[in-house]
Amino acid sequence: MQRKVPPKLGRAAIATALLLSAMWGLNIVGIKVALKAFPPIWNAFWRLLLGWPLLWAWARQGGVRLKPLPGETGPLVALGVFFAIQIIMLNISIDWTTPGSRPSCSMPRQSSSTPSLTSMCPETIFPASGWRAWA
Repeated sequence: MQRKVPPKLGRAAIATALLLSAMWGLNIVGIKVALKAFPPIWNAFWRLLLGWPLLWAWARQGGVRLKPLPGETGPLVALGVFFAIQIIMLNISIDWTTPGSRPSCSMPRQSSSTPSLTSMCPETIFPASGWRAWA
């Protein structure tokens, strides 16, 4: 059996990966700066509220359905509650840390696990939904 060689990454893919990494890393800094203006829960609220139009525009442009199918509302509410708790806890934990302290230094490692947990969680809550088909 011959092994397939993966295609080489182009400049656009490398630039996109670097941009996304920079955005992910600056997320913690942005939260810390915003916490000077808003308390942690309000900070989470405004981030989610401002993100909604972007999500809606992306879904509309890509033809992605946002209305849940029958039977999906309960699990989606549960997922929403877990997500809200995670965002609120992230904001509170960043508010409680100071630059150079041990928890603050480990925050990027903790927050970098979020994509892994987020991609595993729907499969647990929606086992038969075919989540992987469009994720």
